[in-house]
Amino acid sequence: MLSSQYVRTLHAKGLSMSRILWQHGLKNVGVNLLTIVSLLVNRMLAATVVIEAVFAIPGLGSLIVRGAIQRDFPIVQGVVFTMVVVVIAVNLVTDLLCAAVDPRIEQ
Repeated sequence: MLSSQYVRTLHAKGLSMSRILWQHGLKNVGVNLLTIVSLLVNRMLAATVVIEAVFAIPGLGSLIVRGAIQRDFPIVQGVVFTMVVVVIAVNLVTDLLCAAVDPRIEQ
């Protein structure tokens, strides 16, 4: 990207490299960056079960494990439902932000 013609043209016009990166380069990677960040957020949410179980940290992950061991299925269903709602909300916000960043994406 930094060796493309429009970046050289912007640099020849006198724009600083930081301004080229923030104003013009960020538009090109905005959708991909948002997608990767949302996937990382969803993966971190899924990893909480393992991390909290291994390190004995109180939270949603340890609540799921404790509920499964004690066969308390309403607790497990409630926590899983909460995690699913968070994942859906993250995906919805990501889709809306991608549509705002790139006008070619239709809603």
